[in-house]
Amino acid sequence: MTTIYIVTEGSYSDYHICAVYDTKEAAEYHAKHLLGRWRNDAGVEEYELNPHRQTIADRLKPFMVEMGRDGTTYRVQHAAVDDVVGAKDCFSLSSGLYVERVHEASGCWLTNDEWRSLAEQLPVTGTFHVLAMDEQHAVKIANERRARVIAENGWPEGFPGLTDPWQTVPMELPNG
Repeated sequence: MTTIYIVTEGSYSDYHICAVYDTKEAAEYHAKHLLGRWRNDAGVEEYELNPHRQTIADRLKPFMVEMGRDGTTYRVQHAAVDDVVGAKDCFSLSSGLYVERVHEASGCWLTNDEWRSLAEQLPVTGTFHVLAMDEQHAVKIANERRARVIAENGWPEGFPGLTDPWQTVPMELPNG
């Protein structure tokens, strides 16, 4: 991958790009010597050029799939590509989805005591971040990962001890 260096200055609504360089030395020189002494908010930011080139070429889109241990799909939604790329080798367990649905149905939030009394009864969902062609393809990939996690004893049966509705337990996907 090619790294580029962007010289920036300003803050908030005045924040802007001044120049783009292919070497860090040139960008730092620009920020230090070419912007004028009265500007003290100049900086150099480093970025990878075309970081998702293959994803774009393959016409893949980022998805987040929330699935039960039994394979029931509860939610499929588009995600940010950086979230997917950073989390493609892990998943998390949570019961927050169900609390959200109880809130939507009843119009009120559960108290901590109400949550704890419900916790043992709520199925735990696994959240998988995948790159896929469409929602159906995303569910297929997530289901394959779910099966691999279960086969490797990476997804406990029952409730993994979550104590609040938004707690998640990050898990590593088994190699394979």
